[in-house]
Amino acid sequence: MFITPRQYGKDDLTPFLAFVLLSAFAVALLITGYLTINYDPAFGVATMSRALYVDEGFYSDAAQNFIKFGSWGLAFDSRHWPGAPSLTVIQALLFSLFGVSLTVARMISVVCAIISLLCIYAIARTKLSVKITLILVAVAALTFSYTAHSRVAIADPLATCCSLLAIAMYVRLRNRCWAIPLSLLFAFMAVCSKMYFLFALVTILIVWLMEIIILPIIDKQKINRRHVFLIFASLLCIVLAYAALRIRFDDAFTQFLQINKNKTPSLNPLVLIRQFIVSIQHLPYNSKTHISLICIGVLLAYWILNSFGARSFSEFRQNLSKWGRAGWALSIYLLLGLCTTAALNLPDKAHYHYFSILPVICLSVFAIAAAVPQLVRRKYILLLLVAHLLFQSQYYYQWLNRPDRLLVHNANVDMINRIEQNSQSDVIPVIGQYSAQLALYSDRMVSLEVKWISREGLCQRLEYWRPAFFVNFVFPQRIISEGDRLAKCTILADFIELAKYNVNEIWNDKVILYQLVYAQ
Repeated sequence: MFITPRQYGKDDLTPFLAFVLLSAFAVALLITGYLTINYDPAFGVATMSRALYVDEGFYSDAAQNFIKFGSWGLAFDSRHWPGAPSLTVIQALLFSLFGVSLTVARMISVVCAIISLLCIYAIARTKLSVKITLILVAVAALTFSYTAHSRVAIADPLATCCSLLAIAMYVRLRNRCWAIPLSLLFAFMAVCSKMYFLFALVTILIVWLMEIIILPIIDKQKINRRHVFLIFASLLCIVLAYAALRIRFDDAFTQFLQINKNKTPSLNPLVLIRQFIVSIQHLPYNSKTHISLICIGVLLAYWILNSFGARSFSEFRQNLSKWGRAGWALSIYLLLGLCTTAALNLPDKAHYHYFSILPVICLSVFAIAAAVPQLVRRKYILLLLVAHLLFQSQYYYQWLNRPDRLLVHNANVDMINRIEQNSQSDVIPVIGQYSAQLALYSDRMVSLEVKWISREGLCQRLEYWRPAFFVNFVFPQRIISEGDRLAKCTILADFIELAKYNVNEIWNDKVILYQLVYAQ
């Protein structure tokens, strides 16, 4: 059923031993992820990005509410789940089995990250030997940004996992009648995991259309009508599924698109070019080395020179085919991903380029394998991977030498204890942008987070819900403090600061917990 990689060389491991080593490594990553699951949020601490990662709460809010209170959304609440319905459904299922907790939410990303590594192994094996592929997977797993973001309850690990599963189905499944619908299904799940992963679905469509329609036409061969039918039938099912989702939750989707209207794509060519260059510049950030990008660039130059020197179209086709189905699929995926982040003008945050970490490392090794003579190929690949690890060591050293890697976790636990001790109610409404994150630590709390709403909207929520607590994170550079914001609401008689937590000593970020006192 699966396409067999190239024949094993004499110096390669047996398939069984490779399976044992890969399985043991995956289990070790799973255990390590579980044991370190409560370490400070990777985005904001581990990746030194100067922002607490409250997105964990935003994405899980609807799943929490459904399990805790039997409702996906509440009045005056801005939900983020329409941007990641796949993640929300998985979280709700696991919350119902194991209870609402940050551990459960984060373990989803840990498992998805491990599956992504297994997909890279399956994809890379079509071009590389067993030993080199195993080393590649181990080095990729130790990439700092990959390790950091793979422990956070956000949508990117799930979306990336589904994307790589789609590419693996395309590359490795021999039976195309299975490969076509499965690859498109996983690509659609990637889009449902995070909307801008539409580029993953477009990638799969491009590679299938090239293989099933365009190349047969060029070669004057008969087109397999059954395969064409499967592509369009799968697309029809995807369109109908998305339409049904939009119709069923139209209000939630409309609200989500409204609060994210600043992320609409730009069609200005000059803006797109400028932002694409910025996207390229972000690639090495805590994830890849410049060496990897140089390897890909050298291969591109090598391929262009060979292509222009081709004496015939068949020779040109042969040069193209050397990159392989896996290489082309990953290349298109990476290029379209960068174009998408450029068009959407997404903020300069590491997780928006999480999808690129594994493909860039894999493609850099592919580049050496394609352009370097066979006698020295393995030495150059090992040299690249060692250099990559050395580049990552500085980030691990900085992270592991933090005096308290549980600073945010301990602050959250203390805040929950304070809130629950001051309330006898079974349902405790808490308002503030950080409340979504905090609710993952309590079975009684409901978050009424106030991100992306006006000052009047905050007062409107306070009047409707009359929550007893307000919790938010603040930065020294903010112009308006949360106290000033609360003071604008005449419904409040007073707001008492219960606690202030330093959660990122490097930039002096704080989380402040207020008790609200309402006017009679």
